Order: sequence, then C-alpha cells, then structure tokens
Amino acid sequence: MLTTGTDSYITAAEADDYISNHYVSADVSAVRWAALTEADKEILLKSALSLIEALPLLGSSAEGQVLAFPRKSQEDVPLAVKQAQAELALWLSDTATRNEDKERDNLAAHGVSSISMGSLSISLSNVKLQGALACPAATSLLRCFINGGFDTE
Repeated sequence: MLTTGTDSYITAAEADDYISNHYVSADVSAVRWAALTEADKEILLKSALSLIEALPLLGSSAEGQVLAFPRKSQEDVPLAVKQAQAELALWLSDTATRNEDKERDNLAAHGVSSISMGSLSISLSNVKLQGALACPAATSLLRCFINGGFDTE
C-alpha cells in the first residue's frame, strides 16, 4: 500500500484519475494501465518516485522531510510533480519498449554503433537520456524543478 508523503506523491487512484483524464480510453497506454493490478500500479508509482527523487532539483526540501517535494519554499507538492509521477509510472508500464531500450543499451555497451540490413540502417546514438528524463511527458512537467547541476538555495 502506498503512503503519500513517504513512498509516493500520489495514490494509485489519483494516477488512475490522471490517466483517464489525459488519455482517451482506446489509447494503448491507457488500456495497458487499466489492465494492471493495483499492486503493479503501486510498484510502478514507487519506481517512478525513485526516478524523480534521483533528479538534481533546484533548492532544497524542508528539514526532516522524507521526499524531495514540497521544496522549502512550497506548501504542497506541485501538481506538475504529481502528474509527472503518473506519466513516469505509465511510461514504465510499457515493458516491451523498456526491454527494447535495454537491448539497445546492451548492444551499445558492447561497441555496436549501428546495424544494417539491406536498405535499413539503425544508428545507436551515444546520447541517451536516463531515468525520469527519458520520459518526454515527465521531462516537460519537471523541467522547471530541475537544477543545472549545482546546488542552489
């Protein structure tokens, strides 16, 4: 069971609401999310939280606070952060794409830079976004909270 403020910014029900309000019911991502068990949704939300918590964030969290949000200057967790956690959990639920990413990373780690078959050629880019930043929707939502690589107050 998720505990908001301790191991999640949102509940599975809040993630369900967000996804049902931002994706049409026939969208493959919405269908995939709806098919998940409550336990699987909670695991994905915890994983999404871990990715958000690993980001270099602007400012600092309040003293004694378990999670990174709200920041010192905020009363509550910003809506964009809650939405980003839902988007990341949804993105993480696409195991087929995540497995393809792992296979591509494995090839690149072994020195493969491109693959060609007939007229088809795929180049494995050296630039790879990782963690929360690999999910475009979450990146867009979290952009204003991400630090440029140094601590600020």
